[in-house]
Parts: sequence; C-alpha cells; structure tokens
Amino acid sequence: MQDTFIRVFQGLHALEDPARLVGWIFGIARRVCLEHKRALIRRRQDAAPPEHAELLAHNGPSPEKALADAESAAMLERALDKLSVDRRTLLLLRCDHMLSYEEIATAMGFSLAKVKVEIHRARGLLRAALEAEVR
Repeated sequence: MQDTFIRVFQGLHALEDPARLVGWIFGIARRVCLEHKRALIRRRQDAAPPEHAELLAHNGPSPEKALADAESAAMLERALDKLSVDRRTLLLLRCDHMLSYEEIATAMGFSLAKVKVEIHRARGLLRAALEAEVR
C-alpha cells in the first residue's frame, strides 16, 4: 500500500483529469500488486497462511458454519481461477471494490465499452463455472 501511495504522490502532477483520480489510483495499485507478485514468484516464497486457519478462531462461527463458508470460498476461488486474469480483475474491481465502469476503464487502460462487455462475459463464465461446481 505504501508503494502505491508513494507512486501516487510522485505522479500526482501528471494527472490531467481529477475526476479520474480513483481509477488512476487503482491502476497504480494494480501494477504495484503485479510487481510484488512477480517478485514473490521469483523468490519462490510461500507466505500463504496455513490451511483452515479460520477454523482455529475461538470467537468465530460454529464449526459447521466455518466449514460451509470455507467450502463456499474455495468453490468461488476455483470458479474465479477459471477466468482470465483481466476478466477476474475487472470483475473484482466492480464487485469487491465497487468501482464505476469509468474508473475501471481508467485503472485497466481499456475502453469503457470493453470494460462493460468483459464484465458481462466474466459474470456469465463465473456463473457457468459455479453451476458446474455445484453439480
């Protein structure tokens, strides 16, 4: 996060349209994340938390709910993994981060029309992958 805001601060003078600030920041954050991911792969570090770590919490949900949540999350993760990186990113920017289509277009460097079409296609592919998981 710090790397992102350092780059935002350093490049703020180059922002031509202040209305595009949010999308511009997300674009920088996306590139920083990709750089960090590549660095982790190069170093072959596995910093993933232990499996089922959420089940170890004492103040959390019941074991049954925790297991159902973990299974649902794993199912969603497998379905998302079937999407291309760009489609997954577009869908997560829209659904998780609640960005507008215009902000996503700015962040990804795509046209507005492409963003709308790709999110529509990503939703369809995700729906089909989840339906296949349930069967």
